[in-house]
Amino acid sequence: MGVDLNAVIGHRLDAAQALDLPARLARSAAVAAAAAEVYAALKPRWPNLEPVVWAWRAGIESAAVIQAAWDRHETPDLENAAGFTLYVGRRAISAWHLEKIAGFVDDTAGFQTPLRRLCRAIAREVGGDRAIYMPDSAYPLSAVGYNAIHDGAAFDEIVRQLQQDFKPPAPTIRAIMTEHDNGDWDVDGYFIDDFADLINDVSATVRR
Repeated sequence: MGVDLNAVIGHRLDAAQALDLPARLARSAAVAAAAAEVYAALKPRWPNLEPVVWAWRAGIESAAVIQAAWDRHETPDLENAAGFTLYVGRRAISAWHLEKIAGFVDDTAGFQTPLRRLCRAIAREVGGDRAIYMPDSAYPLSAVGYNAIHDGAAFDEIVRQLQQDFKPPAPTIRAIMTEHDNGDWDVDGYFIDDFADLINDVSATVRR
């Protein structure tokens, strides 16, 4: 079935601001442009992909509900967002994407840059400036990040935990995974994206 892609993004939102996150993302021209690009890249391979909609899962209707979830070490989630499900912790977001990590790393379908642009646009909207790309929580590496987000850890705390429990980040996105001669892949790393190469990218321009 493959390994899901997980992108971790720090945020500076309180519960009331988090409640407004779907509307905030929908208002952002940069997020809209990047999400449309991701949607266009995915649609040929995912013909049933729904249009981009930023919406909380049913039942998340107030800041009090979000705060109570955080107090229980839970992560309220936004569904159907350009192939993402965004799990919003107290200080970081775990964004799981339907595209498998091998497709993102190998970039055979030209999906990597559009998704990075979307991660950058989302990060800028919520007060973050980087993203961590890693496999889903079935892997011990990602489970550390997953648990830290539930516990309310901030982005830099998650990075320190990953470095302490595993190893330094991979030097490139490609180095997240190792391909063997028989065509099998091992997921054995994570990459911290500071989007430096997107700073002057017109498609990634965001409002300040």
